[in-house]
Amino acid sequence: MRPSPFRQNGGHDSGERPSPLEFRRVASLLVPLKGEAAVAGQLMAALGRMDYPAPLLDIKLVLESCDHATLAAVEAAGMPPTVEVVIVPPGAIQTKPRAMNYALPFCRGEIVGVYDAEDLPDPRQIRAVVRHLTAAGPEVACVQGYLDFYNTEANWLSRCFALEYATWFRVILPGVQRLGVPIPLGGTTVFFRRRALERIGGWDAHNVTEDADLGMRLARFGHVCEMIPTVTLEEANAQSARRWIRQRSRWLKGYAITWATHMRAPRSLLRDLGWRGFLGFQVLFLGALTSYLGMPLLWSLWLVAFGSGAPLLDGLPAGLVSAVFVSIFAGNVVMLATVATALADSNRTHMLGWALTLPAYWPLGAVASYRAIAEVFYAPFHWHKTEHGGEERPQVRKAQA
Repeated sequence: MRPSPFRQNGGHDSGERPSPLEFRRVASLLVPLKGEAAVAGQLMAALGRMDYPAPLLDIKLVLESCDHATLAAVEAAGMPPTVEVVIVPPGAIQTKPRAMNYALPFCRGEIVGVYDAEDLPDPRQIRAVVRHLTAAGPEVACVQGYLDFYNTEANWLSRCFALEYATWFRVILPGVQRLGVPIPLGGTTVFFRRRALERIGGWDAHNVTEDADLGMRLARFGHVCEMIPTVTLEEANAQSARRWIRQRSRWLKGYAITWATHMRAPRSLLRDLGWRGFLGFQVLFLGALTSYLGMPLLWSLWLVAFGSGAPLLDGLPAGLVSAVFVSIFAGNVVMLATVATALADSNRTHMLGWALTLPAYWPLGAVASYRAIAEVFYAPFHWHKTEHGGEERPQVRKAQA
């Protein structure tokens, strides 16, 4: 008999009974952990605050077999009664999607969600998710919540990161949904109908942005993903430009690999997604990469603006060069308007002034994009681990029984 992969806390039956609103649906939460001893206490407190009937909440902490430090920290912090630890056996790769694929069969729920180690979700988030999926049609296979940061004010980099996140989750992704274009999912605060997740074979264990890839594969199987206005706070990886670039290069590398994977058979992709979804896929994935890769060209245009000349523009008609500058100006106006909309939605209009500094933020993405392209060829499956616990964290109290 295979030994159990679980390390369990004591039995639990708080006597709490689900209200009719929750329809007695079990929700499983996967929380992959690797080298996360620094945030174990915060995580246990956050999970203990989840406002959902304990008999219906099934939380799996997913740890690699070699990660003794995180396991010790989790046990020392005290696991809520709804939590179990799943130990992933050694393998050729150690990635988040591989760990989740291993843990999925041990989940009890018909709804499966994913959180990261440093997450501070809204305590009533699971109730909101269950309501949404229960009311939605069967074609809705998953919902994506909003992400924000609890260390927004740490430094300039964290502020710019927060502006970017607010724009992405509060303006761009809801707009993508309204256009009927498949949503590239985030790696946390995303919840699936288990049947749909199993139908498509779970996560791609080798993709370093398994979340975004999963959103496209769900769409190709005819499923729909929707945004839901519930917020999870996490830690902005902004302690240094180097750490930010490492994380962003992984994201962009994953986008490049996802684009190349699905474009191996473009006719099949077009048939599965339709013209609107196909074009949206190009904009969201290829566009995310090329917009950064093309930044050196934009920088050369500033030489023209300051009268120094730009070799790339030599010989072009003056009218065309003027049109390029007008489009750049218009693009920046649209960017500021989009950021302002996102900040108004999150009641943080006081941060709008920081949006004027975003032109100094984007070059970091350009550096990350060239690193990402290089890694596609020499380290396509290497996972740059995001370090957590480098910031002062908010105090989170465990929910009272």
